[in-house]
Amino acid sequence: MSGPRTRVVLCGPLGLEIDGRDVASALPGGQAGLLVCFLLASPERAADRDALVELLWPRRAPKDPGAALRPVLSRVRRALAPATLEGRERLQLSLPEPVWVDVEAAAHAVEEARAAAHDARWAAARSGLASRKRTSSPAWPPGSADATSRPSISSPSCPHRTTRVRGPLI
Repeated sequence: MSGPRTRVVLCGPLGLEIDGRDVASALPGGQAGLLVCFLLASPERAADRDALVELLWPRRAPKDPGAALRPVLSRVRRALAPATLEGRERLQLSLPEPVWVDVEAAAHAVEEARAAAHDARWAAARSGLASRKRTSSPAWPPGSADATSRPSISSPSCPHRTTRVRGPLI
């Protein structure tokens, strides 16, 4: 198979495609969708159960947080197969490799352009970013270039993701 098995779009409405299947549209909304967004945007796609409880019940945790979290995790597991949630106290979202994530690809392109600019390779800096922009961004849904048609969950896509780019390229 050429290209990534899993594509994740965190900029804008959530996009998640595994083996060509649009998984984002099958995600349950509400707490389950928020949990998936949080894990996709988290370093190592992992979080402690306590952090997930705090995410899902920010004002007041249920009396038995473990019991309240179990059905949410079950809905997520069903919707994400063949991806899996692994671990007990620390849950990790394991996606089929290779994985392409828009935010990570953009950060990598900026770093490549910054390195080229630092070395005064101006054409490489410009063409590297331009070619990456043309080839790395997956159409969503497959076969469509219309980003507005991407599925979204009930809240803004992954509000917990913050990406910072350091200063100018040069």
